[in-house]
Amino acid sequence: MANPKGGIPPIPPTKYKGEETDKKVLRYALSAMIDEQICAALEIDISTFSDWKLKHPSLAEALREGRTDADGHIVQSLYSKAKSGDTTAQIFWLKNRKRKEWRDREEREVELKLAEKMSKEEIISELKKISSEFKDDV
Repeated sequence: MANPKGGIPPIPPTKYKGEETDKKVLRYALSAMIDEQICAALEIDISTFSDWKLKHPSLAEALREGRTDADGHIVQSLYSKAKSGDTTAQIFWLKNRKRKEWRDREEREVELKLAEKMSKEEIISELKKISSEFKDDV
């Protein structure tokens, strides 16, 4: 867009207001808002927010601090519920903290053989073997 007086058009003023914006971002992060929601509240584009996080370390720190505190509150709440006997909370906790022992799916090592080097009978035999292993798990 050309400047009617000629020359380079003026740069529009930024909506970033230093500490004032940092405090808003901290408050939004503490309330578990995601970046898109924060941008909507600040009336800015996500690319602008990404730029701000790079250009303004105090904003990035406010965002990190707010999210860390919010996550900490949730962890404490989940831990309290798990300790008080809430089995859903206990299962969730264990599945995330003791993944190897409590995950829903079991990982299996599968030996792959090239089908072109196997006879039809060998392929069928391998498929039956794998199928029976899965039946045993059910």
